[in-house]
Order: sequence, then C-alpha cells, then structure tokens
Amino acid sequence: MILTVISSIILLLWMLFILQIVRGMRLIPRLSGVEPLPDGEIPSLTVIVPARDEERGIRACLESLLAQEHPRLEIIAVDDRSADATGQIMDEIARGSGRRLQVIHVTDLPEGWLGKCHALHLGAQRATGDLILFTDGDIQFAPSTLRLAVSRLDRERGDMLVVVPELLSDSYLERAVLFGFAMTFLALCPPWRVVNPRSRTAAGAGAFNLVRRSAYERAGGHEALRMALVDDLALAQLMKWSGGRLDMVSGIGQVRVRWQASMGGVVRGLEKNAFGSLGFSVPRAILSIVSLLLFCGWPWAGLLVGPWPSRAMCAAISLGLFPLLGLSLRRSTGARDFPSLAFPLGGLVMAWTIARSMVVTLRRGGVRWRGTFHPLRELRDFQRRTGLGRG
Repeated sequence: MILTVISSIILLLWMLFILQIVRGMRLIPRLSGVEPLPDGEIPSLTVIVPARDEERGIRACLESLLAQEHPRLEIIAVDDRSADATGQIMDEIARGSGRRLQVIHVTDLPEGWLGKCHALHLGAQRATGDLILFTDGDIQFAPSTLRLAVSRLDRERGDMLVVVPELLSDSYLERAVLFGFAMTFLALCPPWRVVNPRSRTAAGAGAFNLVRRSAYERAGGHEALRMALVDDLALAQLMKWSGGRLDMVSGIGQVRVRWQASMGGVVRGLEKNAFGSLGFSVPRAILSIVSLLLFCGWPWAGLLVGPWPSRAMCAAISLGLFPLLGLSLRRSTGARDFPSLAFPLGGLVMAWTIARSMVVTLRRGGVRWRGTFHPLRELRDFQRRTGLGRG
C-alpha cells in the first residue's frame, strides 16, 4: 500500500512537471532564429574571457571570437594566474589580432575575492563596449553568434541575455548524465520563470552571460560578487533583483562546449558548485539527494518490486513519461538519441555529485578553486548577507 501511494505521487508530479516543460519550453527560442541588426544599428560589444590553465581550449575559443561577424567587437582575455601555457597562447594570438584582442595577466589574488570573479572584474573595468559578454575559455562560437545575441538583447530591450550552450559529449551514458543535470536545472530554475519579470527566479550560464553595461554597473558589477562561488547564477540574480530584464535563448548550433571529458569529470566539475548552489545547507542537500533518488531511481526500481498497481505506475513513468520528456526536449537539447531512457542514471549521478560536494566541502572546511582555498564561513557569510549564488 505504501509503495502504491509513493508511486502514484511520483507519477502525478512527473506528469505535472512534463506538462510544465512542454508548455514552458515553447517560450525559449533558438538564437539561430534571431534576425540580425544592420551594421549601423548594432551596439558595440566587449567580450571578456577569463581563463586559468586552459591551454587545451583557449586557442580555439579566441580564434572563434576573432572570426565573429560583429562589426564593433573588443575582446579582453584574462590570464588568471595560469601555471601552463595559457598566457603565452593568449599573447601569441593577440599579436596577430590587429589590436582586437587585449590580454590581462593576473599574478596575485586580492584578499576577499574569488579568482574568477576578480578576473571578470578586471576585464569589465577595461571594457569600452555598450554591452559586455562574460564567457569561459573553453567555449566555441559560430561566426554569427555574437551578432545574433546582441540583436536579440537590443530588440527585446533586455538588460541580460543568457544563452544556454550546446553540451558536447562522446557517449550515450555521458549524455544521460548531462540530461539529468539539465532536468535538475529546469526544476530549480525554470526558464519560463527566468524571463518573467514578476518572478524572482534567475539563472545564468557561465558560457554566455551578455549584459547591458549601464545596467551591470548600476547593479554593482562584479564588485558586488566578490565571493560568489556560483558566479553565473549570482550575476543573473544581481541583474534581475536590481530591476534588470532577463532573457534566455537556446544556443544549439551557436554556442558549444565540451563541458567535461567524462562522467567523472562532470562529478568533479560540480564539486565546488553543487553544495554552494543549495546555500551550503545540509538539510537542503539531503532533501535534494532523497528527491533525486525517488523521482529518478524509483520508477525503474519499482518495476521489480511491490504490488502490481505500483509496478504499473512505475512502468508508465519509465517507459512512457521518460521517452516523452526526451521528445519534448529534443529540439532544445539537440540530442539525436534519447538519453531520457537512461534518466535514472543521470539522476543517481546528480545525487552522488551533491552528496560528494557536501562531504568534501564540510570535511575541508571550505572550497579550493583556481588554486586558492576559501573558508566555508566566508562563503556562507557572503550568501547570508547578499542571497546571491543560492538557488
């Protein structure tokens, strides 16, 4: 009886969730469908690329930016204390860029700053564009990307445009894990609420956060985000909570990133963010883990145990709703197969990722990021004072 009740509740919640996704994702267009502005109307743009030990991807990133069709483009690359050849590669590309690329070399991190936030702050201080794009050093852009993004922001009269990147992967299991990550993102930060000015829900993407410079400076800039561990989310919250208008589009075919090289890389990549995005709260982390286990794992496990009504409902979820979920997100994710069929694996990996992030952070008493250790009390204090960077 208890298993039947649990299965019926999970079935109902999945039906409501998928209905919300099917209706809500229609509000999120593709960047590739934007009509570009003429040369004479397009605002000037500064792109800021912070990188630390990114020698494997920084060249492709900067070369794709230099190949952009945007006519009024300035690029600032920030070498954040790299121990590899990142800085040398930046300098080499800058010499052949016709002064379109500037390089800033950071050698020391001031007290009270996280490394990436400090690098973005330095870049923003030097920026001259009407708009500023904050991105990462491993992103690749189609030649039309920046022109289309600037056109979208200008036409919609927005203050921040978030472009959700296309996540590249090499295996079906890795896509299943990324699908689980995407479902967690949709549950915590539904894009249709992000674009609703009456909602406080905000979301950013480290790959592509385009802001109107005047609104960014009015909100306080990265000076207000000194200790924001989840910096992309914190930037979106800062912009929206200060009265800015947020917009979000899909970057399929325009903004691409090989986020991590394996499933293990995904887990390690989220080590610093997963617990922090939950406010460093142990109860919230445990609730998230249990929810993922129930909503992702039980529909498959319930096929093997329990009374037949419970098994039937689990079959409806795992063999009916999960494929439907994959179909509904196929356009926005670009997936050619159906990673939703292995959705339980993605959910279980997300649960493990949150648990690992919590245990590692608590055991260390803080977070080590970009070669610097940041005590947990300082990170918690920042979130407590500002509310920024907490989902």
